[in-house]
Amino acid sequence: MIKNKKLFLTSIVLIVISMALNFPFPHENRLGNAGVMILNIPINSADGFHYTGIFILLLLLLGMVLLHRSLEKYHLRSFFAFIIIVSLLPPSLAEAYQKTLANGINAVSYIKDESQCKFVMIGEDTLQGTCELPFENYSNDEVSFTIGFYDTYLFEDTSVA
Repeated sequence: MIKNKKLFLTSIVLIVISMALNFPFPHENRLGNAGVMILNIPINSADGFHYTGIFILLLLLLGMVLLHRSLEKYHLRSFFAFIIIVSLLPPSLAEAYQKTLANGINAVSYIKDESQCKFVMIGEDTLQGTCELPFENYSNDEVSFTIGFYDTYLFEDTSVA
C-alpha cells in the first residue's frame, strides 16, 4: 500500500505540524476574525491576508501531495480521510485538552450560545446594559478573572492627532 515510506512520513509530519499551528486554543479563532476560511484555516479578514494561515494551507497542500505520491492505492480514500481529519480533529483536540489537562484560566470555557445582553437608553447620551455571560470551569481549582469590553466603533478613527 505504501510506495515510499520517506514521503509518507514526511507527509504525516507536515500534516501534524499544520494541524498544530492551526490549534484553536485558547481562542476560538486562531488568527483573529476570519473572512475567508479554507479547511477551517483563516486566510484573510477585513484587516488583510493572514500570512500564517496561508503558510499553514501551503503545508497542508504539500502534505497532501506527498501523501498522494507515497501511496500505491487508495488515493481517493486517503484524500477524503485527510480532509476530514484536518477539518475536525483540531477543534476536538482543543476541547479535549481544555476539559482534561488545562488548568487555571485555560480550563474556563465561555458558552457563547447562552449569553444575553440587554441595553436600555436611560438618557440621551447614556446607555445602560446588563449582560449574562455563562462560563464553565473544567478544573477543580477556583479561578479568578476579569472581563472587559472593547469599546471602539467600526468606522471610528482611532488615530490621535
